[in-house]
Amino acid sequence: MERPIGYQYLVEVAGLAVPPLLRPGRMDRVRTVQSAESELSQSPVVYPEAMWPGDRVMDHLRFALQQESVQPGILLELTRHVDMPAEILSDCQEGVQTHHRRLAYLHEFLTGEPTPLSVPPSSRYIDVVNSRLQFALQRGDLSLSYRVRDNLLGTPQCCPQVFKTDAILRAVQGNEMGGTDPRGDCPDKLQERIEHYLYHHETQASWKIEQETPNTQRVRNFVSLLRRAHQKDFLDRAGLYRIAGGHYGSTSRRRSSSVAK
Repeated sequence: MERPIGYQYLVEVAGLAVPPLLRPGRMDRVRTVQSAESELSQSPVVYPEAMWPGDRVMDHLRFALQQESVQPGILLELTRHVDMPAEILSDCQEGVQTHHRRLAYLHEFLTGEPTPLSVPPSSRYIDVVNSRLQFALQRGDLSLSYRVRDNLLGTPQCCPQVFKTDAILRAVQGNEMGGTDPRGDCPDKLQERIEHYLYHHETQASWKIEQETPNTQRVRNFVSLLRRAHQKDFLDRAGLYRIAGGHYGSTSRRRSSSVAK
C-alpha cells in the first residue's frame, strides 16, 4: 500500500502550508528505490516497505535527513506545529545521535531558539548538509554547542538548496564552479560582436534609467568600463578616482574628490 514517507509524510500528517515537493517520497511494494527526474512536474521517489522508519515525527525527520537532506522551508513550517526542542530531547534519552545534533542546530538556525542538547565535547564535527545529496560549502562555521559544521549555502533569510540531480551533475561535470561554457565553440569574431551589442544595450538602458542622453564618447567610455569590470575591483578610492578622471573629465574629478573628502 502506497504511503507518504519522509518530508512528504510530515507535510501531509501535520498539514504544512508549503509548496508541493518536487520529489515527494512514497513507500510502496518495490524492491529498490525508484525515481524519475522531471523538470516540469513532480517526480515521486518510491521507497521499498523495508525502509519504513516508523510512525513518529522524529522517525520521518531522521529518514528525511538521511535520504532527502535538508529542506529549511519544511523544517521552519514544522516548528509552527511541533515543539521541536521537546521532540528532540525526548527522542535522545538513550543517547544523542547525529540527526539529533543536525536538527537541533537547524532549529536554532531557523528560529533562533536553542535546544539544550548535551553533546560530548569529544564528539567529532559533522556536516549539517549531506553533500552527497545536495551542493554545500566545502568549509563552514563550526557550532561548538552541537558539534556541527554549517555548510549550508545561505542564511536564515535566504538559504537556497540545490540538489544533485542527474541533469545538474551532467551540467557541471568537469567544472564544479560553472558547468560547461556555452560559448566554447563560438568563433572569436562572433563572440566579440555579441558582447559589443550586449554592452551597448546595457549602457543605453542604464542611461535611460537616469533619464540622460549621453554623447558618443561617454557611451564608449562606459562600455570600456563594462569590458574591464571582471578584470579588476574598482570599488576603492583609487579605483573610483581612475574611473572619474580617465573617463568623465575634470567635472567628475572634482565631484569625486568632494565626495571622497
